[in-house]
This record gives sequence, C-alpha cells and structure tokens, in this order.
Amino acid sequence: MNDNDNAFPGRGEALKDEAIEWVVHLHGPEAAAFKGRFEQWRAQSPDHRQAYEWAMRHFDASAILKESEQHGLARTSRPRVGRCIFLGLALAAAASVMLATLGNRQAADGAKLLPHDSGQKSALATSRGQIRTFVLADGTSVTLDAQSKLRVTMDPSQRRLDLEQGRVRVAVARDARPLTVFAGAGEIVAREGAFDVSFGNRNILVSFIRGSGTIQPRSGSVAFAGQPMNALTGQRYTYRRFDFVGAAKVTTAPGIDDRQWPTGWFEYHTVPLSVLVAEANRYGQRKIVLDDAGIGAIAVTGRFHLTNTEGFAQRLAESLHLDMIRRADAIHLTRE
Repeated sequence: MNDNDNAFPGRGEALKDEAIEWVVHLHGPEAAAFKGRFEQWRAQSPDHRQAYEWAMRHFDASAILKESEQHGLARTSRPRVGRCIFLGLALAAAASVMLATLGNRQAADGAKLLPHDSGQKSALATSRGQIRTFVLADGTSVTLDAQSKLRVTMDPSQRRLDLEQGRVRVAVARDARPLTVFAGAGEIVAREGAFDVSFGNRNILVSFIRGSGTIQPRSGSVAFAGQPMNALTGQRYTYRRFDFVGAAKVTTAPGIDDRQWPTGWFEYHTVPLSVLVAEANRYGQRKIVLDDAGIGAIAVTGRFHLTNTEGFAQRLAESLHLDMIRRADAIHLTRE
C-alpha cells in the first residue's frame, strides 16, 4: 500500500483505519495485551502488513512538526496533511482514553506486586529514567515518575500514601476505606478513580483523570488551614507546598499535554526546544546539551517519547537539521 488513498478502491480506507487503530493500541499502556491479536491480523494478508507500514510511516512523520517559518529555518519538505494530522490526533486521544481506564486493571504488564499484608508499610522509589508501576495489596496501582518517592501504609483502618518527591499516578481500587494521598500542605481523598499528584518548585499539582475526590488541608496539624475543594474529572488543582491557603482550580499549562506520562510519551504544541530538552533530561542517563543558545528558542510541536533519550535526540537532529555529537559527558546538538 502506498500513500495514495485510492490504492485499494473500496477497501483502502477501511484498511488504513484498521492500521491506525493497531498503531494506537501498540503505542498505548496495554500494548502487550494486543500484541498477539495484532500479529494474527498482520499475517492474514499482505495488504494488512502494508497498511500497518503505511500507518507507521505517518506516525513517524508526525512525531515532530517544527515551526520553521516562525524561526527562519529552511523547511526541506512540507508536512503531509489530512490523514497524517488525523493520525496524530487519534493516537493522542485514544491513548488518553486507555490511560483513563488504568484503574480497572489489577496489574500492569511489568508491574511489581507488593506483598499482601494487612499491616503493609512500604517505601517505593524510582531513579533517573525510571517510570515504574506497583500494585498495592488492595488492588490500587501507583505509577511513579522518574526520581519519585512514595511511602505506603495499609492497615484495616486506612489506605495512606505519602508522596515525598516527584509525581505519582494513582488508580484507586474500590474499598470501604477511602484512600488518602498526603503531599505538602494538603491531602487528596478518593474512594475510586484515577489522578496525578506532583511536586512543583513551590506548588503541589493535582489532576483528576477519572472519578472525583476531595482536596483539603493536611489533617492532624493546626499549621495548615484553608477551604477543601471538590475535585472533578478533567480538572487540575494546585496549592502551595507549605501553605494550603490560596488553593484553587487551574487551567492546563498552554502547549503541554502530559496525560500520557506513564507511557513515557508527551505532547507539546509550540514550546521552546529548551523546555522540551530540560524535560527529557529528567529521564535520560545521558543528558542532551544544546551547544547554541539560539537552538533552544526554536519552537517545536509534536508527540515525543522522552524516556528514549537516544531516539529522541536523533529525531530532533534529523527534523531540525542539527548535528548530533555523542561525547562522554552528554549528547550535544549543534547547528550543522
């Protein structure tokens, strides 16, 4: 199958839609569960194999769209439009839907199952470049972002998580006991659903992906005061790390879609390259260095796999016409 939409009259469009759906599944958080069925589908016909190759070519092509006219860099070719753009949007939307169902799974592929102990206390942590999922004794899953620390306390009377550093996604299993996440000056209480809690420089950010809960001042301390907030699906909230006063609902940061972070994928729209590289350096064992300050000002748009530092840097170099130089200290990007 080629890029001509009429390559297979009467069947080409349907095949392309099927292939797009498989790309979505195989780049989502439950990719392993779809692998067997995908291989069967691809083996049914050479057309299926070619359709999937077509979809992957468009996926690769849409991974980075640079804003070259805005910054005066020469564009060697115009990006494809139409189905290519649709594919990028479909991937992002479908992956978000799959992430919203994370709480229905008892364990993720490769997740670590913690001991089932009625008096369970555990300290969980990740290092640079790690994103790990743990399944707790009650069936709740917690995904820790890179360089995160979480303490878990489970007993007959409580389900308590203390986030000490980084970011966590919590997919709450139903239970008679509410689950409470303590972070900074506040706590998040929920009986079901899925939400993110993360440490910023000065603030705590809470994002509800599914379900609802309550965000309130940390209990047991007169030092923290403020009004509780009812948290709803699709909303983000923030409060100061050391002071709950001023807690409020906030809008999503412009240009950044990080709802898929447990998969290592992030979506950015017209953000400086320096911002993107700084985020990627949180995950890579080797850092990426921009040798020319002007490079950091280039605005980029795309969907990026930031946990694959080598591949990410290579894609940037190819798309932005930069030289990629591997040195002992880091991967350097410089103008050609």
